[in-house]
Formats: sequence, structure tokens, C-alpha cells
Amino acid sequence: MNDLTQQLLMLDAQLTSQLKKSDAVNLRIIKEADLQASRMAEEEQQRFEKQKEQDAARLNERIAQQQRKAKTALEQKMQAYAKSFDAETVIEHLLAKAKEHVCH
Repeated sequence: MNDLTQQLLMLDAQLTSQLKKSDAVNLRIIKEADLQASRMAEEEQQRFEKQKEQDAARLNERIAQQQRKAKTALEQKMQAYAKSFDAETVIEHLLAKAKEHVCH
């Protein structure tokens, strides 16, 4: 009986030792997984920030292009108006209107 008890105690000690080793390995694996997940989250955040900056730059460029086009169109319209505005014609028209008012 003494031999059997000693063997049981020895097996129990071995089992306890193996369980502690297993727990240590599991804890190390969990820490590594957490570290890897943290790295992946950081990488994803960096990709997101880079994408956001690129999108903002593209949008700013598109807005700048639209502003340049609008400014060019406005300048062209102003030039066309300036060319179409004939002072002599306006003066003749005003004189004709003035004569109408004076003569009537």
C-alpha cells in the first residue's frame, strides 16, 4: 500500500507540474496573440490614417480644379461682357431716349 500511495503522490506531483507548465505555455501564447492583435490594430489604424490623408488630398485637388475652372469661366464671361459693351451704342441709345423725352 505504501508503494501505491507513493506512486499516486508522484503521479499527482507530475500532473501538477505538467499543468503549471501548460498554464505557462497557454499564458505565453495568449500574450503573443494579444501582442499580435495589438500590432494588427495599429497597422490598420495607420492604413486608415494614410487612406484618409490620400482621400483628403484628392478631394482638395478636385476642389482646386473646380475653383480654377469656375474662375476661368467667370473671367471669360467678364471679357465677353466687356467686349459686348459698346459705349457708343449705349450713348446713342441714351441720346435717343433723351430726345424722346425732350421732344414729347
